Amino acid sequence: MIEKLILHIGQSKTGTSSLQALLSEERETLWENGVLYPDVFFKGVALELVEHNAFAESLSGIMRYPHLQPECYAENFLKQMNEYSCDTLLLSAESFFGTPQIWAAGSPEEFFSLHRKKIEKLKALLPAKHCHIVLYLRRQDLWLESAIGHIIRYEGLLGQKVYESDEQAARLLAPHLDYLRLVHLWREIMDPAEFSVVPYERGVLRGEDTAQDFLARTGLDAYLKIDESIPRKLENLSWS
Repeated sequence: MIEKLILHIGQSKTGTSSLQALLSEERETLWENGVLYPDVFFKGVALELVEHNAFAESLSGIMRYPHLQPECYAENFLKQMNEYSCDTLLLSAESFFGTPQIWAAGSPEEFFSLHRKKIEKLKALLPAKHCHIVLYLRRQDLWLESAIGHIIRYEGLLGQKVYESDEQAARLLAPHLDYLRLVHLWREIMDPAEFSVVPYERGVLRGEDTAQDFLARTGLDAYLKIDESIPRKLENLSWS
């Protein structure tokens, strides 16, 4: 069993890319201090993945590069923990909170059922004595605006028509915006010792920055000092 599991579960469009850039750049510093921010190894080769969305999505049956089953990811992570003598596993993925995809679920209740099964699988694969979940939540209307833009940009890759109008998209994505119910699911199933739910607002974030806030809330600021060139380099901007 893992001694400590730190899960950064999202939400998308809350400074996640900049945080993940920092953590991936500082992998060596972290594991030297007993914290593994794992890469994924395939046939002995490090894939240099910046985040763990492929693992998070595999828990919902969504397969993308490197197309591994969730059990293979978990085995990968645990093997690295042993090799580097780490007692803490740190994972970051917006897709922990953002999947399954509502348009693949069929109904809101099926969406919540699939979300539950995903979390249950995660807990079974990575049991931990101490779990700390960190979640940044964007105001629903602002998240919806960015989500609609994202769907329009990438709709062709989904292989189906999703967006019809703003009103239709708002109805479709409503389950994703039921933050209270989703947070309750994570709390009920993972039973974390700590659960940091943080509004994504500059006045709330420590240092007015997600990366600085995350390091402070998890105690990782004892090892990592932010170089301004690192957390900004993978920053994603929204379309209007």
